[in-house]
Amino acid sequence: MKTTAARLALAALLLVLAVAAGLTWVLRLVTVEGHTGYFGPAFSLDGRFVYAIVRETTGLTWGASMVTPGRLSRAIRRGRWG
Repeated sequence: MKTTAARLALAALLLVLAVAAGLTWVLRLVTVEGHTGYFGPAFSLDGRFVYAIVRETTGLTWGASMVTPGRLSRAIRRGRWG
């Protein structure tokens, strides 16, 4: 009997966490973003070559900065998020 109750409690906890994670993703409180940054040129010592320095990053971002009332209401009227 104890193992059944423990399993139900674990299943309920996992369901709550899954719903919370889904809402967080749908509301764009957590997103995956990628950015490319270009830095100034680097010249070789003899001056014959120019090297371009590029930095590409990808990662998780969090926060409510992308969810504004106007954008959210437009997304709801269009029938989709984002």
